[in-house]
Amino acid sequence: MKSSDKVTEAYFGSMGESFAKKTRERIHWICSQVQGDYVLDVGCSQGITEFLLAREGKTVIGIDIDQSAINYAINALENESDSVRKRISFLNISIFDYVTDKLFDTIILAEVLEHISTSDDLLKKISSMLKPEGTLIITVPFGINNYHDHKKTYYLFNLLNEIDGYVKLKDVKFFGKWIGLVTVKAEGECRYSFSELASMLEEAVYSLEQMWLDKIDEQTNLINQLNCRLDKVKEELAEIRSKSAAESMRINIEYEKMREEYEKLKLDYEKMVKKNQECFELNEKYKMVIESKNNALLERLESEEKTLEEYKATVLRFNHLEAKYAHICKKYELLSKSKLGRLTLNYWKYRKRIPKDF
Repeated sequence: MKSSDKVTEAYFGSMGESFAKKTRERIHWICSQVQGDYVLDVGCSQGITEFLLAREGKTVIGIDIDQSAINYAINALENESDSVRKRISFLNISIFDYVTDKLFDTIILAEVLEHISTSDDLLKKISSMLKPEGTLIITVPFGINNYHDHKKTYYLFNLLNEIDGYVKLKDVKFFGKWIGLVTVKAEGECRYSFSELASMLEEAVYSLEQMWLDKIDEQTNLINQLNCRLDKVKEELAEIRSKSAAESMRINIEYEKMREEYEKLKLDYEKMVKKNQECFELNEKYKMVIESKNNALLERLESEEKTLEEYKATVLRFNHLEAKYAHICKKYELLSKSKLGRLTLNYWKYRKRIPKDF
């Protein structure tokens, strides 16, 4: 009859304190309306009502078709005292399959009727299980609740029409988005007149509408706050984008400058490489020329040495050779003053053709 719910967890605040307060208010009201000592809770969920009633000395049977909810209730029961445990029974069963010879002082139908399409069979079954003058407590959502497992929407009069013929209305309680009825299995007229019920309904509708208006105002204020924050964020974002654009432009300008400098350096480097290559080729050429001249000079020196040996007795030849020698010395002096000459002398010194201290 019910989809998996967590009433006990909601009661203790796991779904938020606001929802917990509403849940506790409804559960406490149900417990306060229970009459007698023998109670059946149909659709007991996780068993919080059973625990509260058993602690007050009542014997309670909780049934539910949701196995997980019953398992939760049975596990929670282990934490209760012996006196509470012996007064509670949990059964994973449908009310239509539940059979007992005992009649109950009170039966609770909390958030059950909205889950079934036709309530006649259920109310007939419940009525047959109540003692004469027994109490039936009903709670259902009030107004539109578009949950996937809700088959009906309840206001006040369609709920009263539904229970008519099975039980009589004793009391009505509105809990914002829920209606609570206390009914008895008895003959007689309803204790409320039509005008009283209509007045109660109007008050409940007014309270519900006011609650939604308050929520609308709250959400409107929240939306306005969010819009203000959004506008501020937009301004900050625009400022960031502006700064980002300026920074991006500055970086692009610096990048272009660096790229131009890089191209210039690259061109200079290529020129240097080319010039270095030319210098290398020229150096090789000079080396060949120097080598050639050195070879010629060596040959010439060898020839002059031979000549000097042959004609050294001859003064004229000596003077001639002396003049040549002076000429060579002058060349050497000139040679030693030039870069190429120094290279040549160093080369000859390296070759040990002339002394290092020459």
